Amino acid sequence: MTDDLSRYVGAYPTEAAAGGPSFLRHPAVRSGVAEVVKDVVVRDLVLGSDVTATPIAMVEGKLVAFGCEPHNCGPHNWAVTVKPDGSAPAVCYYDQDRRVARWYPQGAGPAPVNGCPSGD
Repeated sequence: MTDDLSRYVGAYPTEAAAGGPSFLRHPAVRSGVAEVVKDVVVRDLVLGSDVTATPIAMVEGKLVAFGCEPHNCGPHNWAVTVKPDGSAPAVCYYDQDRRVARWYPQGAGPAPVNGCPSGD
């Protein structure tokens, strides 16, 4: 499907890695997010660079890239998960103020009751 995305493990989602684009700018990640998130506002937020983030982790065979609104992480956060080959993309989106807590596609992960997974 694509080159091995596991090279991003340990990198921040907005930082270039191994001579390539950042994880969030990688074509496989961008197309995967676009495939599962039809809401343009959510998609732009998740793929944006104005984010506080943690290093990408490998959890149960998938990369997990967590991000949140700067200075407001608890109530506004999201995560992108994808297999190292670029398959099985999913996005968790949590907005406490708007009472939105869901996965794209629906059922891709456990209900994000207190926020999205960060890989910790």
